[in-house]
Amino acid sequence: MHFTKKSVSEKRSDFVKKLQSKKLLRFPGAYNPLCAKLIAEIGFDGVYISGGVMSNDLGLPDIGLTTLEQVSYRSAQISRVTDLPTIVDIDTGLKAYQDIHTVTLYLNPKRQEAYYDYIIGLKPARVIFNPGTENPVFYGLLNEASIPYELACTLVLLSTNQY
Repeated sequence: MHFTKKSVSEKRSDFVKKLQSKKLLRFPGAYNPLCAKLIAEIGFDGVYISGGVMSNDLGLPDIGLTTLEQVSYRSAQISRVTDLPTIVDIDTGLKAYQDIHTVTLYLNPKRQEAYYDYIIGLKPARVIFNPGTENPVFYGLLNEASIPYELACTLVLLSTNQY
């Protein structure tokens, strides 16, 4: 069969259960539907789709030349051929989003500097600093803006229903 038998909500539920198992999950990257089918056939836990890899597959540099619509369309093509959960990593630019609840950081402190004003401008309800992202300078800026922050691992929070 060329298409998945599971609904998106079933895939999401499976992913949450896998996270709660506290086992290391393996999500190799797929840039096309055939790769996703091979990932499932080999027995991995899920599929990772990257906007950067997709750009390279199209012969473009990863500098934002692909649109969100293009990446979303291609991601849908990839995810519909497997029953595995799919994670899509898309850089969407620095847009002025509204009603952001949580910003979770995976950037080291030096790389965070370029995003201080942007993140503070989003006025999130909280910022999570994952392991390796600890940044006392940014803590101070967040305190000045009355934005709470937390030192935690987002995946642990999700898998233990503490998110």
